[in-house]
Amino acid sequence: MSSPTVTMSFTEAAQKRRTIRALEQKTTVPDNTIIKLGEVAILTIPSAFNSQSARLTVLFGDDHKRLWSITVDALLAKIGEQRWNEGTKDRIANFANAYGTILFWDDQSCAAAMEEHAPDI
Repeated sequence: MSSPTVTMSFTEAAQKRRTIRALEQKTTVPDNTIIKLGEVAILTIPSAFNSQSARLTVLFGDDHKRLWSITVDALLAKIGEQRWNEGTKDRIANFANAYGTILFWDDQSCAAAMEEHAPDI
């Protein structure tokens, strides 16, 4: 006997999705492979008007630990002790316990340069 099929819209699935991972300070993937995969991702993802404004920063070891230490201090000061202890503390501790961090960010100078050189519409 098969179980009934549950149908859910994409929006419902996206709203209900949760990712819970116990991150570890070890990996089977060499650092240079992680970096190379990030570089390939940055060079191949599409961007508006081909601006290529996406950037990434890869942190391992002490740099990774330092980032999450700074994050703890900044978040605690911003959200307060109560909210910090209601789950944020555990999530940040999990991230800090990871092998490394990959930060994806957008270089706003690309947008500023495009705005400066774009014709008025």
